[in-house]
Amino acid sequence: MILATGGVGQLYAVTTNPKVATADGWALAHHVGAQLRDLEFLQFHPTALKLPGINPAPLISEAVRGAGAVLLDQSGRRLCARFRCRGELAPRDVVARAVAAADAAGGAWLDARAIENFPSRFPGITAMLGRLGLDPAHALCP
Repeated sequence: MILATGGVGQLYAVTTNPKVATADGWALAHHVGAQLRDLEFLQFHPTALKLPGINPAPLISEAVRGAGAVLLDQSGRRLCARFRCRGELAPRDVVARAVAAADAAGGAWLDARAIENFPSRFPGITAMLGRLGLDPAHALCP
């Protein structure tokens, strides 16, 4: 039997989940005797904006990477170049692990500067980033 209980993002220091995603479903299921298994199969979004004090972290759509944005480490090297033809569009868990490793080693950034007409192609993301003082057409996004 599978029981879908909703989000658990608040188990983590930074999450893209809303504040109400507190893992209550897991706790209730465990409390009544359900066996919790395969908890490692959580979905992590590889490109969530990381800024001090901002939680939940805003998402930057995978469509931005699909349009040509690349992920960089602190030295400016592409994180996903080693994934051959898939690059930044490698499976989500692979990209998320690459970003987490780079972040732990000094930082990870999304470089969308090569995307033509970014504001018209991604108006919602442009507006959200603008409210936070970021311009993806001219600067890297943490």
